[in-house]
Amino acid sequence: METVVAERVQQGSDRFRPLVYWYLSNRCNLTCKHCWVSSSPHADTSADLTTEEILATVAQLKEIDASLVILTGGEPLLRKDAFTIIGHILEHGLALSVETNAMLIRDEHVRLFRDALDRGVFVWISVSLDGGTREAHEWIRGRGSFDPTVKALYRLRAANIPFGVQCVVNRQNFRSIPDLFRLANNLDFHPQDNILAFPIVNPVGRGSESKDDLALTPVEYEQVFQLILGGMRDYKGGVLIKVPPAAIPSRYLQYLMRDNRVKFLVSCSFPLLGILPDGTLSVCALTGADGGLVLGHLRQDSIAEVVKNSIEPLRKDYENATLTGVCADCVFRHSCKGSCRAYAYSEFGSFIGPHPLCAALEKAGMFPDVYRNSYHQRLRSRAGAA
Repeated sequence: METVVAERVQQGSDRFRPLVYWYLSNRCNLTCKHCWVSSSPHADTSADLTTEEILATVAQLKEIDASLVILTGGEPLLRKDAFTIIGHILEHGLALSVETNAMLIRDEHVRLFRDALDRGVFVWISVSLDGGTREAHEWIRGRGSFDPTVKALYRLRAANIPFGVQCVVNRQNFRSIPDLFRLANNLDFHPQDNILAFPIVNPVGRGSESKDDLALTPVEYEQVFQLILGGMRDYKGGVLIKVPPAAIPSRYLQYLMRDNRVKFLVSCSFPLLGILPDGTLSVCALTGADGGLVLGHLRQDSIAEVVKNSIEPLRKDYENATLTGVCADCVFRHSCKGSCRAYAYSEFGSFIGPHPLCAALEKAGMFPDVYRNSYHQRLRSRAGAA
């Protein structure tokens, strides 16, 4: 969802303005089966940044003119100082997105968001709702989690606060996709202000413990896109498909690409600046949480210097790089640019490696020939020879 939001914020600007992905804490009020950072109510917070350190960091983000600050976790609203942090970011006029399960959203949050919007500050709320039914959602997130989340969606909609709903699609919830579209229609989703986002589950972190229950079979994977297309018939809002275009079966992709309501996950504003709960600076938690790519630390380093010495060079390298593996032969290599680069780095140790999902499809012999440049070159050669 961050791709669509970042595009909206940066429209009309050619200057590089880093997007900031800020993990305020790994603590969460839920223990979701698919959580790739293994958040829980018992996560260790002893090394987390203090309120004072966080507020000082906001001033640094204003200094580098961050294009968008995304607060995530864990559950960012679980911090006792969350309201103060959010208010401070908005007072600095920084565009803000909050990734949340929405169970802790209160009227005071809604008023804070609405006031910022009325002052011309960009605000976007990304709400996790893992299924269109109580049963599907609560299988992933736990008993009693569905109704408070849906209630918060109606509260946001009543205040005209832009938001999106993200459903991580897995074996247990994909059949509830039509119910999710019905809920979106009941909420009267607006094409500019509301998005349904569909990432496909990646069973890593805690998800690896339930891999057999979460991972889609090839048949189920195709059914997902059939259900998404069916749900869009009477739907007004936007849709974000959070897998690379080449990972979508061609018989569905041709229809999705013709629909101007649909966007696809591409390079996720790479390279973004990732801030981990303890102040470690990286590209994303996927690259920094295990110490794999540490660019600096808030308690010792200036964000401006890290952007200048690390983020900017990564950006230039990425713009000029030729991706490897199946991505090098893909017809979408220029428009998709390998999609999530942090995911590629976590799997292959390189930002120019192939996207792991596409690499897995190729390994299984399921990557469609129609998405290969070499296939089309062979067809042209045969046509020329004839």
